[in-house]
Amino acid sequence: MKKLSICFRSTVLTACAALSLTSRVAAQATHTFLMDRHMSVVAGVSTVQTARYLLGNLQDLIIPSRLGREDTFGSKLGGIVFRTLKIGWLETPQNVLETTVVHEVFGHGARAREFGFPVSYRIDFPPPFGNGSGSTIFDRPLEIGVNVSRYEDLAITIAGIETSNMSWSRLGDQWIERGAFDYRDASRFTTAQLTSFTNTLVTSGSDGSHYIAILNGMRQDDGKEFIDVDDFEVRSLVNLLNPLFVVALYRSAITYLFTGREVYSVPMISLGGGVRYVGWPRYILTPFGPEWGVENLFSRNGQQLRLTFRISDGIGASTVGGGVRVKKLFRSDRYSVDGRIEVWDQPGFNLLGRGLKTRSGGFGGALVGTVRFTPDLLTRGSLIWSIVGDLGYKTAGYLEGEALDRGLVLRVGGSFRTP
Repeated sequence: MKKLSICFRSTVLTACAALSLTSRVAAQATHTFLMDRHMSVVAGVSTVQTARYLLGNLQDLIIPSRLGREDTFGSKLGGIVFRTLKIGWLETPQNVLETTVVHEVFGHGARAREFGFPVSYRIDFPPPFGNGSGSTIFDRPLEIGVNVSRYEDLAITIAGIETSNMSWSRLGDQWIERGAFDYRDASRFTTAQLTSFTNTLVTSGSDGSHYIAILNGMRQDDGKEFIDVDDFEVRSLVNLLNPLFVVALYRSAITYLFTGREVYSVPMISLGGGVRYVGWPRYILTPFGPEWGVENLFSRNGQQLRLTFRISDGIGASTVGGGVRVKKLFRSDRYSVDGRIEVWDQPGFNLLGRGLKTRSGGFGGALVGTVRFTPDLLTRGSLIWSIVGDLGYKTAGYLEGEALDRGLVLRVGGSFRTP
């Protein structure tokens, strides 16, 4: 009975949080819980983000986003102080905890589970209550060439950065889906983007420093010069040129604090015919070396088209790739189908974690479909609940968030949104 009572209370809290999601924006994005075999980067980021979204809505039932009318100097000053404390002592600690958990458990941890390494975690309290750090602790040392290949080690190293990239990318998708975003999502986006950037920097103990060390070992074996660290860090600055990041930083650090305004429009260029566009450059870390990339996102009547292209920057192996993703490729009142196709040309690699496997290089790719089905039983009340499934196949090769080896892409879960 005790377990049943706990489950009932959890269900009630989840329902209350979900029912409060109409508080700030008229149209709402779809929020999804997912799981797969190794609780991968994709599944982990999606599930943690949805849990954080529900927590935020529960929080709004207790703590207001602003104190009321601010039509005098005193009330305006009081509002600024209140929002500063709210961001500093409530929102930012949650942002840091969210990014740390996905970084360790669903970044490094997801790759460790994929390659068969038992791990544990240490997560510290976020500032101002702690230092906000985290670590993934392997049960046995990783020895390159003995129980882990360099490519597996590189994939594990960059997996935390992967989660941050996927976090801000998914938030951006949700903004475009609903046509607006609020101050909380702006601060979450900013934290995820800055976390990705700072982890790329080559500082003592950082993912970036370990990444460069492994690549330098490979370059030394090939008789090449070591990587210019300053040049590498300058190149990574391109990730801060994302217009969504610039706007999110301004809205969370300036607009919300000084005006109390909570909801903002998404910065996109109108191309006519209802089509809107936003794009940004990227500097992407892969197990084969860094890549230059560009992402182009088009939106029209609730549908999204994402076109991506990437090419090696010369530091690592020669690679090239690109992809097309369409959200709501097919849709009706009861179902919707998303489609994604990726192609690439990458070098071969070895896997050692679950026994020696040699994968040849060359052209490869992935084809994945996402289906959301909403039975009549799940459309009662003010929420629309759906059953979600990802199904596809990828060849051996690196694709952000997916397994490095070849195999089926299979995830199941549920999602919710308001009409």
